[in-house]
Amino acid sequence: MALAGSILATGSTIDRAAASTIRQMDTSTIVTTAAELLTRHYVFPERAAEMASTIRRSLTDGAYEGLSDEELCEALTSDLHSVHSDLHLRLRWHAEARERVEDDDAHAERQFAAWRQVLRTHGQGVDKVQVLPGNIGLVALNMVGEPKSGGDAYAAAMRIVADTECLILDLRANGGGSTDGAALWCSYFLGAEPVHLNDIHLDGDPTPRQMWSLSHLAGPRYLDRPVYVLLSGRTFSGAEDIAYTLAAHGRATTVGETTRGGAHPTSTYWIDTHIDIRVPNGRTVSPITGTNWEGVGVTPDIACGAPEALDMAYRRCLDHVLGANPDEPLLTEARTARVNLDA
Repeated sequence: MALAGSILATGSTIDRAAASTIRQMDTSTIVTTAAELLTRHYVFPERAAEMASTIRRSLTDGAYEGLSDEELCEALTSDLHSVHSDLHLRLRWHAEARERVEDDDAHAERQFAAWRQVLRTHGQGVDKVQVLPGNIGLVALNMVGEPKSGGDAYAAAMRIVADTECLILDLRANGGGSTDGAALWCSYFLGAEPVHLNDIHLDGDPTPRQMWSLSHLAGPRYLDRPVYVLLSGRTFSGAEDIAYTLAAHGRATTVGETTRGGAHPTSTYWIDTHIDIRVPNGRTVSPITGTNWEGVGVTPDIACGAPEALDMAYRRCLDHVLGANPDEPLLTEARTARVNLDA
């Protein structure tokens, strides 16, 4: 149940004065434990050693004195990012205490259940499905859910746009989600023969987990027609996976802004009942590029501001339709839409 990115925000509005009274451990123990977990699990051991050394030195220098738990998490995260800007790596303070009697697997499942509830109440991440004038499909996906829970919703979205001339997949507001869900979305734009999408190298395991496109889908594939993927500086993790992978396989044109740059699968480790640390313990490698989007983001094929990306892609789609010289009334509809877009 791998997640490419977290979409649950915890402890976002907190009374800082109250936070400082809940500490279960002294600062030294929190910092030392965080450093040990980094050293043990972080995907790049050399960088882990450097980051661990940095926060230990800051501890010795007294940089964390007088901070509340929440402020300490923010300061530690900032110091870690000053060494290596891995946006999946962070310490988090939670207003609701974790029960110590609950084991890690049980707690992780409870968090996944909460995440699934968010998906259930938000259309499995499908924010909009529309056929624009000129017979152009638009699917706005704001989260990447799991195939088991989101598969039917994704199939339904693809049925609506199945007969369009071009498709725009809008990931500008997508902060990530399920690695398996990303593979499912990629599968809709690739043939029935399984395609090797990525390798995921996890926490010292010598055998990578191979990600392949699916040979069977609940909805229709979208083949032999242009696909444009919209990106922004907010697009992250699992959403970046979709964009990067489709672009690497020559199946989509990316439009908009360079994305945030988070390619590392992550595990959560608890330090005390209110504090955890998310440690990237794996890396994704594309068999096409031999690398990934970590730290650099997905660079768009067509660069523009995120607000302009939809119009830019729509214009390209309409030009494609007009270039194909369709029969009436689609020809008139596409011409009118193109004129209106430039008005």
